[in-house]
Amino acid sequence: MKYSRGAKATPYIIYMTRNSIADDLVSSQVISLINRVSHRYTFILITFEKSLPSKVAKDLDPDTLGLLDVGVIEWKPQKFYSAREAYMSVGQFIIITAKLVLLVRLRKISIVHARSYIPAFIAALAKCLCSFNLIFDTRAVWIRELVSDGKITENGPVYRTLSILEKFTVQSSDVIVTLTTTSQPHFKSLLRKNRASPEFHVIPTCVESKAFELSWSENNVKKQPLIYGIVGTVLSSWFDLQSLARLMGFLLEYNPDSVFHFCTRDNADEIMSNIPDELHEKILIQQLPHHKMSHFYKTLSMSIMIFRNSHSKVGSFPTRFAESLIAGLPVIINDVFEDVSQLMRSKELGILLSGDVEGLHGELNVALDRVINDRDISQRCRSTARENLSMDRAVDTYQEIYSSFF
Repeated sequence: MKYSRGAKATPYIIYMTRNSIADDLVSSQVISLINRVSHRYTFILITFEKSLPSKVAKDLDPDTLGLLDVGVIEWKPQKFYSAREAYMSVGQFIIITAKLVLLVRLRKISIVHARSYIPAFIAALAKCLCSFNLIFDTRAVWIRELVSDGKITENGPVYRTLSILEKFTVQSSDVIVTLTTTSQPHFKSLLRKNRASPEFHVIPTCVESKAFELSWSENNVKKQPLIYGIVGTVLSSWFDLQSLARLMGFLLEYNPDSVFHFCTRDNADEIMSNIPDELHEKILIQQLPHHKMSHFYKTLSMSIMIFRNSHSKVGSFPTRFAESLIAGLPVIINDVFEDVSQLMRSKELGILLSGDVEGLHGELNVALDRVINDRDISQRCRSTARENLSMDRAVDTYQEIYSSFF
């Protein structure tokens, strides 16, 4: 792909994300968005890097490098500090806030797009010192997740501090973007009464449809063996690895030749230690960069996602769900995310597991027969993703938001 910058000057937007510029989600969502609107805007991209920028740059995909080369993206990497390095994190928070204020004033920036809580906290504080429009792209209900993961104690000092910052940020925002409809009441409850409210938009996790070729056909699940894919981390506190292992056992009873392909950056030995020994010969674990995921999905029969049921995930929408559908793959997922479950029920996109995996043995066989004999499921998965979860849809909404400030 060739990149060029026209002669006409374009307005600047600051985009802040806690992730690395080389992160898969940044590549698939942030960079894709920037590429789509690069004819209208120039982006100052602020990321947080665990490695030296020169080392990170060596691992960037061609699209990102192209946008950097022609000046569509002006990259300003910052050093990443973990929560354990509290003093460094607080110091960095203050320093980046000061840098942001300086950038806004010098470049006459009118939009700061903050992806997730910490960038939004920084932007909200900076907004006290200079004027700009703040887009808070929430990505989750983060404080609830921290409590659920046991990282902070509810009503403890850290919880109270973060809750104050969250409320302040919501009230300082001009636009609030959520991944789900079910998370909006939480953010609306933090607003002041009788004050101007931010504009709310729901933009579910989105994928670039061109990056994922149609991979599934009727024959994929009828040929032997059935190949089930598990993509992303399975060692996080919100993925239910034990239930996944039980489900794998049931799937092998249905078809003993089935195999399970994990694509993850998790430690393979740690994954295996949490799965019964008798399943090990059926498992392949590998790690692939994002630009090779299309080929991986083409090898699969179905995609599996089993999550812990927690109210803390009310603001989440799994990216791998969208990727699987856009690749034409039916999904086996449990009933945890309300917005996801609504799509699964209304469009019949695979198997929605309700209740504990142990109690679903008989129902699972019937459901698998239904999916295998459904000739239209692949096209239905892809068309559903195009209509609801594609980058095309997301870009239209973001462009509407951006243009409203110019």
